[in-house]
Amino acid sequence: MNSPTRKSIDATKDADASGRRRSSGSGAAKFSGLMNQKRNSSDVSATARKASFAEQKPASGFVGQIWNNFTKGT
Repeated sequence: MNSPTRKSIDATKDADASGRRRSSGSGAAKFSGLMNQKRNSSDVSATARKASFAEQKPASGFVGQIWNNFTKGT
């Protein structure tokens, strides 16, 4: 019954050579381009992509129109 628990196995897998666990903030630079694309509204190409995507969205059906009228107050 001296088998290691899953938690202790995961903790040792995530530990570096000094015994400390990796910080979750260390990978922020990996996704900076993705966050920039998502959040940067001043980028002309990003704005064009968003507009193009909005144009391709299908029109609301009967229930969708009722819901939109109810929630938007028109």
